[in-house]
Amino acid sequence: ELAALQLAKNDLAAKEEQLTDLVEEMKTMLEKKEEQVAELADKYAALLQTHESGDEMKQKAEEDLRMKADQIRQLLEAQDEILQKEEQFAELNDKYKQLLSKKEGQIKELKSKCEELLSALEKEEEGR
Repeated sequence: ELAALQLAKNDLAAKEEQLTDLVEEMKTMLEKKEEQVAELADKYAALLQTHESGDEMKQKAEEDLRMKADQIRQLLEAQDEILQKEEQFAELNDKYKQLLSKKEGQIKELKSKCEELLSALEKEEEGR
């Protein structure tokens, strides 16, 4: 019986050692898995940050596009105003030229009448 107990005790010690080794292996595997999980979490966080910064970049690009579209719209409106002003200027310039031409005609008529009156006065003076 004592031998059987000793044999059982040795068997138990061997099994305990095997279990201890197995527990150590499991701890090592668990630590490796924890490291892998931590690495994956870091990668996920980096991807998430990249995605968020990508979203921020996309949002900024959209805002920039909206600003540029507004600027282009404002430039087109300003260009339309300039074209309208140029048309108004051309119309006023045409009216000014017509008025100037009319005034030049009136001045020539007045000059001609003045010359006629002067000539008549000179003839009248000669006749006296």
